[in-house]
Amino acid sequence: MSAAVIPTPLATLPTPVAPERAAGALLVAADGREDVRPAMQVAAAVSARLRVPVRVLAALEPSTPDGADGALPVADRHERDRLATVRAVMRRRVRESVGGEAAWPVEAVQGAPTATIARAAQDAALVLVGAGWSDRSVRPLGTERALAVAGSGAAPVLAVGADADGAFTRAVVALDFGPASVHAAELACRLLAPGGTLSLVHVKERLEFVGPAGESWDALCTAQIAELFRRLVAALQQGGAAPIARDGRVVEGGGAVCAGRRDVTIGTATLVGDAAEELLTYAALVGADLVAAGTRGDDCVPRRRLGSVSGEVARRATATMPRASVLVCPVPRTAGAAAARDALDETEWRLALDGFWRRNAGRPATVEVDEAPSGTRLLARGATLVRAGYDPRARRAELVLDDADDRTCRLTRAMGDVRAVAVLTGVDGRDVALRVKHGRGQTLVTFLPDDAAA
Repeated sequence: MSAAVIPTPLATLPTPVAPERAAGALLVAADGREDVRPAMQVAAAVSARLRVPVRVLAALEPSTPDGADGALPVADRHERDRLATVRAVMRRRVRESVGGEAAWPVEAVQGAPTATIARAAQDAALVLVGAGWSDRSVRPLGTERALAVAGSGAAPVLAVGADADGAFTRAVVALDFGPASVHAAELACRLLAPGGTLSLVHVKERLEFVGPAGESWDALCTAQIAELFRRLVAALQQGGAAPIARDGRVVEGGGAVCAGRRDVTIGTATLVGDAAEELLTYAALVGADLVAAGTRGDDCVPRRRLGSVSGEVARRATATMPRASVLVCPVPRTAGAAAARDALDETEWRLALDGFWRRNAGRPATVEVDEAPSGTRLLARGATLVRAGYDPRARRAELVLDDADDRTCRLTRAMGDVRAVAVLTGVDGRDVALRVKHGRGQTLVTFLPDDAAA
């Protein structure tokens, strides 16, 4: 595991600015059993920070079976009394948590808690749930509910730590630069108190093969990540739409619109290793009271899912960092509508490679191979790309290039047992490199300048 390093702040502009009013209300949600007072205290602080109203919802499991037609049973006197009791308890919790002057509407309804909360969250700016444990021998129900509601795409969900004090001063965000993680960074920035610190953390996978090809790929990734960091920090502090990476390509202004926080210190860090492990180690090291991630990701390179990472981070942070709250953000609705896909699944490799060669046919490139047991070797330099493809039935990819010295000769690189495909795109929108992981090795295609000699 790599050592976590405190990031050097990229900008510290102490002039406070008024945040934009967020759309929608804050929804404090519970199932009527857990202690929601920490969530209410945080909701009061966030409401003042974002200038949005708060409403409270208690979703109770029906105590009698559903009817044969699937409809919820008609509440009898016992059920009506039960709902009234929970409603009164929630109102008392509001008074205890934020004072009697808080005029928050409180609603108690019957229904499966997670599904009911997800439906109610459709028009919410943020859902807040308690992250406490109902039983320390099992997973925290609040955290599982947060992941389920966020996974539905209804709204961002904040699982509030049992010891949260209502003001966030140190946030750590897991970034893969996809729409969901950029949304998490933007919202975490807005949730911070004035003078707070935001750490944007990207975790790269550890390369399995060491050699010129691996070094070239790592250098390209490092430059890409640095540029994405720079643009995102500028958007967070100065306002404007943030950049995202989609299908390995930089989409300028494709992310969430940032209000601009000049009163927050923003730093960046790039770590290497297991994403959840590195992020949690880093968050504990800096004393984070807010940890944020997206529900699914679209890493620039190499491509990996952040959705599973957010789940692991949320569960482990709840158990090991009781003062920390966990923010889980889905892909923003606008981004989700604009893009049918936000990551390269195996089912997309054929289309990705087809689009890759059509965009880049005729461009000169180097082809490097890292493969056991032969090691690293340069397969071609200056050869021009002709075609690329993937056969999903055979799990086989193929590259075809014209030889640099004899254009009548063609080089074919066949790769079986394909495990990953990633395309790296420069800030100018042109593809920079292609990486195919296969079997016990990998193949890297890196484009040369168009006027490069063979």
